Amino acid sequence: MRINELIKTETGPIEAAMSALSSRMRVALPGIIQSFDGVNTVTVLCAIRERINIGGNLSWETLPLLVDVPIIIPRAGGYCLTLPIVKGDECLVIFADMCIDAWYQSGDVQNQQDKRRHDLSDGFAIIGPWSKPKAITDYSSDTAQLRNEDGTAYIELDGTTINIQTPGDVNINSTGGDTTVNCDKVTVNASDEADITAPKVKVSASDSCEVDCPQIALSDVWANLRRLVDERAFTVFNAHVHSYGGNYTGAPTSGMSPTNHATAKVRGL
Repeated sequence: MRINELIKTETGPIEAAMSALSSRMRVALPGIIQSFDGVNTVTVLCAIRERINIGGNLSWETLPLLVDVPIIIPRAGGYCLTLPIVKGDECLVIFADMCIDAWYQSGDVQNQQDKRRHDLSDGFAIIGPWSKPKAITDYSSDTAQLRNEDGTAYIELDGTTINIQTPGDVNINSTGGDTTVNCDKVTVNASDEADITAPKVKVSASDSCEVDCPQIALSDVWANLRRLVDERAFTVFNAHVHSYGGNYTGAPTSGMSPTNHATAKVRGL
């Protein structure tokens, strides 16, 4: 039963006025990204058509493209999380109470340039909402993840543990300061390759730091390391003595090396 039938009054004109007002007041709509300017605005196709009465004929009409829509991403305190927005991504467009033109151009507090309210021209695109066909698979319900959509690569915070998983490379590049890792134990597992490139790399472990691999390549530093090892080995060789029949001989008559140790002369023989 209609309201006007209950209260015995004519509400048709009031309902029509309210319907006309609400049809012009925009609040929020799901949208589909059509393009991204690579800075901070997108062009959005509204994902819900509107039923319009034109001369008594009802038809479903697609709303016009929303252009220059500022995006909303997590950003505060000098930090932000950026995403590679592409055509086809879904979003939620919310519409401001007032005209945002002056604020968008100049920031800070501005007078409104137009008296429009909840207008299609004053939308903000929140990136991230999705429809059921685009649901995220293998959603982690007990950890926080920064991941790709198929879940093959992610950075995960699980309580006090941080996990990094990827089928590709892991690169850490420091162009200025030091790269410092401080922990009780460091474990790095990569199916392909893990690269650390920096002017200086420091690893401090209070318990253990284990490197398990079939081969270690030290590049230019290998020659210096080998020379250091040889010098220490030669010092030990040149100071050692042999025992023959319980009598200890003196040090070698001349400097030795590991390669000529078997034939070197020893004092007293």
